[in-house]
Amino acid sequence: MKKKKRTLYILLILAVAFTVFSMGCSNKAAPTATTTSETGEPSYVITYDGATGFLGNSGQVSVAVIFEIINSGDELLHLLPGKYDLKDESEAFIIQGQPIVAYPPIIAPGEKSYYYDNFFIKDLEEISDFAAFLYPVVERTEIPIVRLDVSDDASIYVGVLDTIQMRGTIKNNTNQNLENICVAAILFNGQNPIAVIYANLEESLTIGSSVEFNGEDLDNGKIFQGLQSGSISYLDVPNYKPIVIAFPYQ
Repeated sequence: MKKKKRTLYILLILAVAFTVFSMGCSNKAAPTATTTSETGEPSYVITYDGATGFLGNSGQVSVAVIFEIINSGDELLHLLPGKYDLKDESEAFIIQGQPIVAYPPIIAPGEKSYYYDNFFIKDLEEISDFAAFLYPVVERTEIPIVRLDVSDDASIYVGVLDTIQMRGTIKNNTNQNLENICVAAILFNGQNPIAVIYANLEESLTIGSSVEFNGEDLDNGKIFQGLQSGSISYLDVPNYKPIVIAFPYQ
């Protein structure tokens, strides 16, 4: 079937357009929260959290926050939009109850998902460390997992004006027309997740049809990973190993 070409526009990006001065970060690889089916609640474990702050060219501080969560039970889980708190090194709240979204929202037993957010903090002069605390909203569900086929060549790259772009092809391999499709690239530095880039397909995708996506982020300049080795040039972005998934919002 002939492929249709459309453009996907990046709506949320990984902390871009910042100077080389990193303000602070925290990250953990050990589980930070869990519930068990013995209590009648959904079973999951938060296996990673990271929060990194950067001083932007505008003089504002931007913070990128990511949490990795795994389905540790034997049922499908629906990860609804949750909230998180952010504290500084003195344990004072920087922000409370900040909304955060998971990619993907429905996961099978043993599967991982990633809550991700970034935002600007006004009038913040100096921070040496952050601590992030996730409050996910997790439910058991019978909603079936729907994932679209993603081409093996799906990747991120540096595009025009030094922007971070994502490209590839997705195919509707289901038996129904799909709408509100999200394409998300989870970026990893080694074993640790560092950011999520996502794009929304504005039009429906009919059964068996394919679409080439080539989304572009909203900011220019440099990006920083900051969770392990400090700041990096945007030229290093293609070295990261993304996991690209596509799914309808459910």
